[in-house]
Amino acid sequence: MKIITFLLTQFVLIVSFAQQTYVPDDNFEAYLEANGMGNGIANDNYVLTSNIENVTSLDVSDKSIEDLTGIEDFEDINDLNCSDNHLTAIDISNNIALTVLKCSINSLADLDVSANTNLVELKCYVNNLTMLDISNNTSLTMLVCFYNELIDLDTSTNTALSVLYCGNNNLTELDTSTNVLLTDISCGSNNISDLDLSNNTALTNLQCSQTNITELDIHSNTALRILACYINGLTALDVSTNTALTTLICHTNNLTTLDVSSNMALLDLYCYSNNLTALDLSYNTELATLFCQNNQLADLDISNGNNINISNEQFSVLNNPNLTCVFVDDATWSEANWTNIDETSTFVETQAECDALGINDVAFINKITLFPNPTSGILKSNITNSDHFKSIAIYNSIGVNIVTQPVKNEIDISNLSTGVYVIKLTDNNGVETQLKIIKK
Repeated sequence: MKIITFLLTQFVLIVSFAQQTYVPDDNFEAYLEANGMGNGIANDNYVLTSNIENVTSLDVSDKSIEDLTGIEDFEDINDLNCSDNHLTAIDISNNIALTVLKCSINSLADLDVSANTNLVELKCYVNNLTMLDISNNTSLTMLVCFYNELIDLDTSTNTALSVLYCGNNNLTELDTSTNVLLTDISCGSNNISDLDLSNNTALTNLQCSQTNITELDIHSNTALRILACYINGLTALDVSTNTALTTLICHTNNLTTLDVSSNMALLDLYCYSNNLTALDLSYNTELATLFCQNNQLADLDISNGNNINISNEQFSVLNNPNLTCVFVDDATWSEANWTNIDETSTFVETQAECDALGINDVAFINKITLFPNPTSGILKSNITNSDHFKSIAIYNSIGVNIVTQPVKNEIDISNLSTGVYVIKLTDNNGVETQLKIIKK
């Protein structure tokens, strides 16, 4: 018994005289104790310094920590993740070996990284930062600081920077002229009115949406693959030199023209809610997504040999009141698979088919319909008074009359070849009503 008491006494003395680090946050201390970095005594606000001073990596994210005091004695730490906690301040001035710091989703109003000259990656997004001085962090390659309250961001000394995400702040300007290695820029939802990217020739991903830019010059950014510039005041957009472009999101601007004939790698195009009058996608043989609704399109050519790889969920040409013909690979397939098209628009394969349709669709005005359309057999009509009409005629895509007969509520087209046809109803006053149908 005396031996046990003696050993316990010696242990207490050793712990008492060993250098300890003050850790006032119970959750922080509990994590250190549970992971072999404590002093063996729970909730005493201390851990053994010798257990933490050589730790190189520490992940205390999402631990409800409010105070990170004690981190100063992690002298060898190079990777610290304290994100998603309740921190209002953090002192890392003694952690000069840090190369990676992740302190996002906290309530930090200030962040001093001036002593952390070895920093390569800094993620401090979703905080309350109004300023961020990174002038000493010349090795920085990644900065992610979106969703703060920054009014200024100077990256002039960060010449190694390759990734910059600074969206959703209060920035009025962004100078990236010295950051020639940048591949990714996301600066949307700021008050930036001018963006000079002429020196950023390595850029592959640009997100500058919801700013105040009215002009965007990207002719030097020939490596660009993803461009998101939606909800701006753009009246023109030249992507002719961006031949690597795979995704273009330029909706909700004031564009009247858009030439993507040089962008043959284009997969996804979102150009809806503009003032486009024509759109030629016949060169875009990889296209898999097309949203060009809410424009003023009168000409639309999607005959690029890849229509079958565009699903109905990834396609819309609705609300283009001037659009009569949509040129496609296979009109029958498009009718069967794409439904997001106006009633006044028709899928066609040739100009002759388009010409045969006629521009003025009186049937739409008079609400005369034929159904089902498309069909392989019997067409039915909603005509209630056939005596009002003199005759009904069916024309093929090149305008040749196939048959003329008295008006009936049902028309048998089962013997017709697959394709687009025009049905013309002539009333007793000689007025013609035209309807477009598809024979499957």
